[in-house]
Amino acid sequence: MRLPWSVLLACAAVSWGSVSCSSGDDGGKAGAGPTPGAEAGAEASVDAGGSGGGGAGDASAPDVASEAACVPSTCVQLEAECGSVKDGCGGVLECGTCPTGKTCGGSAANKCGDAACTPKTCAQLGASCGQVSDGCASLLDCGWCTAPESCGGGGFENQCGCTCSLPHAVAECGPNGCRVVSCVAGWEDCNASAVDGCETDVTNDTSNCGGCDTKCALPNAVSACKTGKCAVGLCTADWGDCDGAAQNGCEINLLTSKQNCGGCDAECFGLCTEGECHCAKPCGSECCTTGQKCCEDAQMCWPSTSVCPLPR
Repeated sequence: MRLPWSVLLACAAVSWGSVSCSSGDDGGKAGAGPTPGAEAGAEASVDAGGSGGGGAGDASAPDVASEAACVPSTCVQLEAECGSVKDGCGGVLECGTCPTGKTCGGSAANKCGDAACTPKTCAQLGASCGQVSDGCASLLDCGWCTAPESCGGGGFENQCGCTCSLPHAVAECGPNGCRVVSCVAGWEDCNASAVDGCETDVTNDTSNCGGCDTKCALPNAVSACKTGKCAVGLCTADWGDCDGAAQNGCEINLLTSKQNCGGCDAECFGLCTEGECHCAKPCGSECCTTGQKCCEDAQMCWPSTSVCPLPR
C-alpha cells in the first residue's frame, strides 16, 4: 500500500529507522511496522514529536543513544501489542492496532483489552521533558529542558536536571553551568572560578593559609603553612625562634643575645659578640657576671656585697 506523507516524513526524521516505512503487508514480522489502520497512530507520533521540540530526535531525551552501537528493541521484545513505543535508542516503534472490539491500553499501556483507556497528560505522569507513554496507545512529547539542564540529566527519566561534579566541592547547576555550593574541609575556591572547583589547599599554601588571601610572612624566617596555620619553616641566618611562637617568627638575634648566644638557651655571662661568648670580667678560670666581683687572692668570683673568702 502507498504510505502517506506523514509516515514518510517520520521515516526521514528518525535516521536510524525506528519508524517503520513498510506497508501493512509487513505487519506480521516481529517489531515490524503498523498493521492496517495504524497509520493514524504513526501520524500521531509524528505530530507529537514536532509539537514541543523534544521529540524522538531531541538531544535532551534521556534515552537518545550517544553511541552507534545502540540496538533498537522490537515490539515483541517490548511486549507491545499496539500503539507507539520507544525503541530504546531514541526512535519510535509503531506496533499496530487491536482487533475489532479491543482497545489499545484496555488492559495496560500498549496492550489490547476490553476496557476503555483514558490517556494521561505529561502533568499527570509527572514528566517535564522527553517522550513518555500516555498509558494507552500513544507517546506524549513533554518538551525539552533549558541549558544547563538536560532531560534525565539529574538521574531521573523524563525530568529536567543536571549532575555537577567539581574538584573538592559540593556543586549544583546554575544558570551558566555548574557552580560551587561549598568546599570540602581544607579547600577553598580562591579564584572564584567554578571551572576548577575548590582549587586551593589552604592547609599548606603560604599565600592562602587557613583561608583565601591569608599570607604567611613571619619576621626573619622562611614561612610555612602547616595544617592551615602559619609556622616557621626555617630561620634566616643568625636568627632563632627561641620562644616557639610562630606569630613573631624568628625573634632572637643569636649574634648578640646574652641569653641565646649563638643558639637558643645558650646563656652568656660575659659579652655575646658575633654569636660567641666573651668574658667581661675574667677571674682565674671563672668569668664574673653582673653582681659579682673577682676575689683575686682566691681567684674566684664572689657576690659584690660579700667579703671575699680566704685563699684556698
